[in-house]
Amino acid sequence: MIFVFDESLEGSDVKAKGILAKFIAAIVEKMHYVKASIHIWQWVEREVLTTQFLGMMDIELIRKNNEFRDITGTMAAHLSQVNVGFGSGYIEPCQAILLVNTPSYIVVENEANDWPVLRKWIELMKNDRIFKSVNMLVEKKKCTGGIRPYNAGSAGQIINTLSERMAEFGELSVYKLIAVYDSDKEAEDAELSNEKKKIQDFSIDNRLMHHRLYKREMENYFNIECYKEAQLADDCLAYPLSVLAWDFEDVEKYIKNNSKRHYKKQNLPVLSNYINKQELMNITAHHPLIHNGMSISEVQSLILKFAKLV
Repeated sequence: MIFVFDESLEGSDVKAKGILAKFIAAIVEKMHYVKASIHIWQWVEREVLTTQFLGMMDIELIRKNNEFRDITGTMAAHLSQVNVGFGSGYIEPCQAILLVNTPSYIVVENEANDWPVLRKWIELMKNDRIFKSVNMLVEKKKCTGGIRPYNAGSAGQIINTLSERMAEFGELSVYKLIAVYDSDKEAEDAELSNEKKKIQDFSIDNRLMHHRLYKREMENYFNIECYKEAQLADDCLAYPLSVLAWDFEDVEKYIKNNSKRHYKKQNLPVLSNYINKQELMNITAHHPLIHNGMSISEVQSLILKFAKLV
């Protein structure tokens, strides 16, 4: 996240300066960013980064670290920018520090099955040519626990799970939560189930980010060859229809009906080891999204949503 320091911070009393000092130290430690005018940063250097509030080692670490103020254009465009200050429209340092010291959550239907796939997607996309700085940051936060999965247990429990976490984060929830869920659609033009529509509407009403998979479920993001390589389908198994039809196929049922080897939902973590970036891009190439006038993959779009939480 990028924390934008407002000039109203200059009105901080001693206690508030102490909180701001600890906030800045946490920003540096947890790989977040600060955007501040020259005037405000000079005030911070003079009034906040002092031994009254921090140890000398912490102060030197902050002063020698240039990365937390080195914000690329890609980062500025895709990371959340949080206005820190006093007054209407600003988040005070005592609240903002919670954004740094607590993890953000990706709420999924089943963590054991879904998270290994999402984790793999993040890993595969980390060196993307256009979004590398942002994607790499998401990868780092995934590895350090800054962004982590939260198990809802089922699609029907996603709203309850979001509500529980919203009670914890309050107005900061928009920076801390996203729901990722299957579409369960049997065709592109099929209506969403009431259950999935409720998740979508709840997220929109509460200004939370969400991502409904374009395809039926996560299984549809692996081509038939991945299943065969993972020994979850017979080597001779083929899929006679188009890749568009595969998007909404009941994969588990199809393999069960046409193969001696069977795939089950709990095999998703194993399956995620048998896909590479090119295969993932190929199987999502026919349903790109437009982002700032640019065509990007659904997977990249999802990672940009994750970036808003880190």
